[in-house]
Amino acid sequence: MSSQGTFAGGFVSDIGRSGKEDCGAADATIFHAGPYAARKVEPRQTPSTINAVFNVRNFWDGRANNIFNGTNPFGLRDPSAQILVATSQGVVPQPVALVDSSLASQAVGPPLSDFEMSCANKTFADLGHKLLTLLPLASQRVHANDSVLKPYRHPLGKGLSLSYARLIKMAFDPKYWSAPGLFGGYTQMERNFSFFWGIAIMLYESMLISDESPFDRSGLKTTL
Repeated sequence: MSSQGTFAGGFVSDIGRSGKEDCGAADATIFHAGPYAARKVEPRQTPSTINAVFNVRNFWDGRANNIFNGTNPFGLRDPSAQILVATSQGVVPQPVALVDSSLASQAVGPPLSDFEMSCANKTFADLGHKLLTLLPLASQRVHANDSVLKPYRHPLGKGLSLSYARLIKMAFDPKYWSAPGLFGGYTQMERNFSFFWGIAIMLYESMLISDESPFDRSGLKTTL
């Protein structure tokens, strides 16, 4: 089923790039348990991520487009979707059209949804500004023999030793993050955070494939 979402409230951008944020007071007149404000909950149950990489589109209503535009779930239906790319002529906005990438389109939906993970009116640049300097999984224990995270495990055993910004630099071409200065009040990496987020989650979820279920072992898959 759907997990608990956010309290009602609008995002207030931080002042002076302090990293602090304010989502305003929770409104107990909208979602409440008696006099107390309650979290929003999505009306639909959550689909499984197992084998979701084989879906042409994602979300129950299919709005996560098969083409990822780098910004939101809507693919080529949003002709204004662009990311910033550093070129020999400077930093320019460019469209993105990654085919067979509905998992990336899906991944960029919930982080800004004020029903799921965000206060209203927050942008991916705001989210990037908050996360890029932080250590991933900082409050979570990472097993010393983890098959993926072991090389990046923090010496104290919780979280990773590399920031999100460092991981992005290791994984993506510099033309997507290396430009100096601010663009509309945000760095290039912050402005392109939806692009990094969508692709990273898609590549992780593409590993979640069921190949040892009773159905797989029955041999039926070879006869269908």
